[in-house]
Amino acid sequence: MPLPAGRFDAVVLGTSAGGLAALETVLGGLPEDFPAAVLVVQHRHPAAADLLPGLLGQTCSLPVESAADKVLLCPGKVYVAPPDYHLLVERGGLISLSVDPRV
Repeated sequence: MPLPAGRFDAVVLGTSAGGLAALETVLGGLPEDFPAAVLVVQHRHPAAADLLPGLLGQTCSLPVESAADKVLLCPGKVYVAPPDYHLLVERGGLISLSVDPRV
């Protein structure tokens, strides 16, 4: 179920390239009825295959998917930023992917 306009709850997890074990630990501990969207950003090589959502989905009870541009955040779902993209959240809870210069 999409979140109401103007309000959304989200947890953001960011890791370096070596953070897979930490992500698996944190996401593996979330209950099936977790009430917030979860956004995951990990430093990965730009040409890397987007395997992270599948790997995390094996240890997480929530659905895990690669984040897509202009998708509305839903509570209880994990969104993983694709390699070489910034993941932003716009007003109203829409995901926005960006290839702006690194900051």
